[in-house]
Amino acid sequence: MQSFFIFSPRGHCLFCKEYPTRVQLESRSGTNYIQMLFGLLQSMQKFANLINPSPAKTPYCTVHCYNTKDYKIHCYEALTGVRFVACTEPQTSDLRVQLIRLYSTLYVDYVMKNPFYTPGEIIKCELFEKKLDEFFAPLLKS
Repeated sequence: MQSFFIFSPRGHCLFCKEYPTRVQLESRSGTNYIQMLFGLLQSMQKFANLINPSPAKTPYCTVHCYNTKDYKIHCYEALTGVRFVACTEPQTSDLRVQLIRLYSTLYVDYVMKNPFYTPGEIIKCELFEKKLDEFFAPLLKS
């Protein structure tokens, strides 16, 4: 696991967390990197919809995973439009199921049910971050 992001439907980064890796990487929490990452995901989404072979059956295609020889990007977009993005090593298996579970448990329980959180604002919740670290702990060990 290299980094994890949560984006609003409008592309604002609501949460960003970098994890230590064996190979020293440039910081990925900078504004330019975050904007380029969201732009990449948005472009891939539009392209997937453009080449969708059966738009009548599935009018909205989603990109779940983008793989290169150096990294892998996993993405889950909730029905609300909030996107959960994990950047990992290329050998990591698909995290779609884990990202769905993260959304339905951690995000809903520790962010959306938090009376001090306003939807669309940057997520500043220590308990959410602690639970997120516990959630990703198995990936950090591998």
